[in-house]
Amino acid sequence: MNTTEFEKTPEHFDVSNAIDKGQLTNLQRWTYVLASLAIIIDGFDGQMIGYAIPQIMNEWGTTRAAFSLAVASGLAGMAIGSLSAGVLADKFGRKPVLIGSILLFGTSTMLIGFATDVPSIEDF
Repeated sequence: MNTTEFEKTPEHFDVSNAIDKGQLTNLQRWTYVLASLAIIIDGFDGQMIGYAIPQIMNEWGTTRAAFSLAVASGLAGMAIGSLSAGVLADKFGRKPVLIGSILLFGTSTMLIGFATDVPSIEDF
């Protein structure tokens, strides 16, 4: 190598400058939109049970206290998933973990529609 090659290359690449002054690509915009929608839908799913409980109580003839374990199970599942997703993504890759999470979430959400009592909600 000659010295002119070293003179042409910068000593370091300023990532902060590239992020702050760089243009967003269409892929980055779509990623931002889809990630935002995922957060909104996740919040909606967490709140959906609160709106459904009074109607389910009337239909099944049960009390509000009976749903406490079902609601707590949902929150515990979100906490366990949040804590373990990063570790699993490091081990298996982000894409398989994301696909698995979406499949588990979608399947569980659909199966709750077939629940006939409070314990079956807790199972899903």
